[in-house]
Amino acid sequence: MRDFPLSMLDTANSENFWKDCEELLHVVAANKISSPIFGQRLQALVYGRLKKAVDANKIETVDSVDHAALAVGRRTSIGTVEFSKFSTPGPLLALQQKQRHLANEGKGSPLTIATDTIVQRFETDPEDPLNRPSILHTSRGALRFSKTTTNLVLAAGAFPNTTILMNSVGEQLKGRAGSRVSGHFLTQIVARFPIPRSAENPERPLSKHLEIGAHYMAGKDSTSDLQYHVQITAIHSPRPETDAEDAARLSPDQAGAATFEQLKDSGQHIVLVCAALGELDELDTGSWFKHDPNNPDVTTNSHLQVLLSEKAERLWDVMDQVTYDAINVMAGGVSNDIEYWSHSNVPSVPPGWSRDQPPQCMIRVPGIVHETATLYMSDDLETDPHASVDSDYRPHSCHNVFVTGGALFPTSGSWNPTLTMCGFAQDLAKKLHEVRKSETSSPS
Repeated sequence: MRDFPLSMLDTANSENFWKDCEELLHVVAANKISSPIFGQRLQALVYGRLKKAVDANKIETVDSVDHAALAVGRRTSIGTVEFSKFSTPGPLLALQQKQRHLANEGKGSPLTIATDTIVQRFETDPEDPLNRPSILHTSRGALRFSKTTTNLVLAAGAFPNTTILMNSVGEQLKGRAGSRVSGHFLTQIVARFPIPRSAENPERPLSKHLEIGAHYMAGKDSTSDLQYHVQITAIHSPRPETDAEDAARLSPDQAGAATFEQLKDSGQHIVLVCAALGELDELDTGSWFKHDPNNPDVTTNSHLQVLLSEKAERLWDVMDQVTYDAINVMAGGVSNDIEYWSHSNVPSVPPGWSRDQPPQCMIRVPGIVHETATLYMSDDLETDPHASVDSDYRPHSCHNVFVTGGALFPTSGSWNPTLTMCGFAQDLAKKLHEVRKSETSSPS
């Protein structure tokens, strides 16, 4: 959490911060999932080879390797599905039901969910010295706040949150909102190698059914301190014609899924889908997110520019080489056995497996993911003229409005930000709850 303000570091180091968000998202290490598809021989094979190489410093710049932490949806032992990914609608609807019952008992308020609704902007009361929101404009009409105790929490993603604020209180955030942009650039490399034989079972050391392994490898470029990580999905599919659908559905994420074309001739291979993510240089002034007041559509009236600094360019080169080195390690160090999935520049030549590493233009994905930093937090907004949000999650000069999500992060780091975003969102909820309790318990 490089360059995070002290308040965010203290929050992340507080008791139960990580435990609470892991419990909410049902986070389980890949080797601990109770499914024959996960946590079996393939998981141990790939992890063992990577761990041995990393411990011996045989993959330069890599700091750690671990079993991937996955958010899973299955909660009970009587479920009929062996494994499923975490999905937001279930827990959200359960929360709605809980609040409905509490409201019926006079112990809480109902939770109303509006679907197919676009939030456009909010208005503040010009006569209110605290600049609190009074009207919320949406695609389904305006919602007027009758009480000054109404809180507005923006949790729509870094770019939408920033757009809403610039359309609502842009003058107060001029020079702050969107002045910094970070996130991750992405490389995806798909490779395969023959199933290794073993003395214990020379015919087939892996199971006779679909197996998926998920691993996480992290490091940083020593010259810039910019970080990266590599998400590794290993797949053994002895029956690709029937396994492909399950392999796509059960792979940890979209960037880690193999296609049917990649699996169909790989029944005697282990397929590796490696998604490597590196962080942008957040201090590069060539990257920004700016308001465009001339665009009448308030949901899209912003412009994004992302440029790679020399430090980010170097990190991307380092990250790509590390991924190739890790693939070689996972293949047992036998580089001649490795094939890579390549796309031909000739339209009439279909993609396929090749001994040659694919060119850079075919593995680097255009655009950024996990965008962050557009409304980054500071413990002192007066001394940091580019920060947007204070340590209470409030935008500069605006009360009763709060921001959550990756926009708060001053830097991206290398990790997938979901768990950290969840932790800070829970911290905001706890703080708002404590404020509300103190308000209701105070004598009138």
